[in-house]
Amino acid sequence: MVKNTDENAKITEERLRLEATIESIGDGFIAIDESGKINKVNKPALSFLGCEESDLLGKWFPDVVKDIDNDGRPVPATDRLVTKSLQTGESVSGTSNYVRKDGSVFPVFITASPIILDNKPIGSIEIFRDITKEVESQKEAERHTKEIERMNKFMVGRELKMVELKKKIKSLK
Repeated sequence: MVKNTDENAKITEERLRLEATIESIGDGFIAIDESGKINKVNKPALSFLGCEESDLLGKWFPDVVKDIDNDGRPVPATDRLVTKSLQTGESVSGTSNYVRKDGSVFPVFITASPIILDNKPIGSIEIFRDITKEVESQKEAERHTKEIERMNKFMVGRELKMVELKKKIKSLK
């Protein structure tokens, strides 16, 4: 009896440590079972998506975590990274755009990995983060590059005109 109580206490402590670990992840964390239903989600994921736990738990992942491509079209469930990791048994990463509960869209970097038990996938976890700042920085860098290229083209053109004018002046002498 005492041994059972000790084992239960250890299991409870391990479960609490696992819960604390998942909640300590600064990125969004969503776990699904083999049928694609969400069975665990952390607070950052809820915050990013603007949802409550009850909006997600027990629901089919593609129905409640909306994913759209850069043209605003929904990404089919079969093309979702979390689905691919479950089907292949391998970790996959990439970028996409998630839709918050309020309809606003934000870019994400996703890593999806299968949950393996007895050498077979029994679910998948997805870790995602909002990359809005990175995307905005990239766009700003591209704008600066275009501006520099425009200025460079202007300066080279001006220099070429100066060379041409010097030749004309020389020829007039």
